[in-house]
Amino acid sequence: ALSQGVELDVRGQLTREFQIMANYTYSDTEVKSSSVPSEIGQSLPGAPKNMASAWLKYVFSASTLKGLGFGAGVYYVDRKRMDNSIGKDSEGNALWGQWPSYTTVNAAAYYHIGAMKMALNLNNVFDKYYFLGGFDYTRAFAGAPRNVMVSVGYSF
Repeated sequence: ALSQGVELDVRGQLTREFQIMANYTYSDTEVKSSSVPSEIGQSLPGAPKNMASAWLKYVFSASTLKGLGFGAGVYYVDRKRMDNSIGKDSEGNALWGQWPSYTTVNAAAYYHIGAMKMALNLNNVFDKYYFLGGFDYTRAFAGAPRNVMVSVGYSF
């Protein structure tokens, strides 16, 4: 198999309160040898050509709200080839299905007080139904529905 591409990662402090984080991945993959002849030249199964995400975070710096912050972001995954063929064409060559692309939106609230950090995350805000991947249409792995996660941490 052949896999080549590029990854970009950007992080910046826009103002004292605003931070931005963004990344992009381009991956060009190709099956070079296979026991299934029609798979040769196809992209690797489960490998999206493009992935991207962006996250914007605001943290209050004023004394009354110091330590409180909010964030929101998007996550995109391009379509990707299935592991197993979904049928054959008229010449007997395997046909390859595609998992559709998807975009999810996430949000968070944070609070830092001394060495303690608390966070409330809302993942998949719009409850997007999507597939992470799988072997074929009958054996698929769905992505997580909208969910809330609470975390507390302490640094010492």
